[in-house]
Amino acid sequence: YALNIARSEAMKSNSASVCVSSDQATCTTGAWTTGWIVFNDLNGNCTVDAGENVIKAVEATPNLISISVAPTDSCVTYAGNGFITPPGDAPLAFSCCDDRTGPQVGRTVNLIITGRPATTPSAC
Repeated sequence: YALNIARSEAMKSNSASVCVSSDQATCTTGAWTTGWIVFNDLNGNCTVDAGENVIKAVEATPNLISISVAPTDSCVTYAGNGFITPPGDAPLAFSCCDDRTGPQVGRTVNLIITGRPATTPSAC
């Protein structure tokens, strides 16, 4: 959901990012399960600077045991055309698992360079 919002916002304002945020106001390091924010990242530096607004904030996700990103990244930036920028940051895969185990109980959100997310079942 946040990735779709960021992509849409980037096409309106020329750049937007989604980053890990433990305080729901700034980009921080750590696990995606601590929360994340979507913001207009006008200069594409993965930092909420003066004049850049947080559009969506998501608090910690206690029901999710893990969210892993491959390759490891704490920020995803979209260009004005809706593509991931820089292009070398794609493809990305967000793997999400809760307390269940087994085949196809988790979900993986895949992002290719075009920025459109696609969800597939995955094992946990």
